[in-house]
Amino acid sequence: IGTSGNVYPAAAFVQDASRAGVETLELNLEPSLGISDFDRAVHGPATEIVPAWVEDILSKG
Repeated sequence: IGTSGNVYPAAAFVQDASRAGVETLELNLEPSLGISDFDRAVHGPATEIVPAWVEDILSKG
């Protein structure tokens, strides 16, 4: 949250996580250039999508 993920080293984090078998999620105002590297994506204002994401995680216990 808060980075385009288009410059290194941030640009490599998603690929590294994917290779390690970690599920990846893009939370961003709009799709990034690297959206195809993510398993899932949610787009919109952080003030809306982050609280909804946290609620989803907490509801799963």
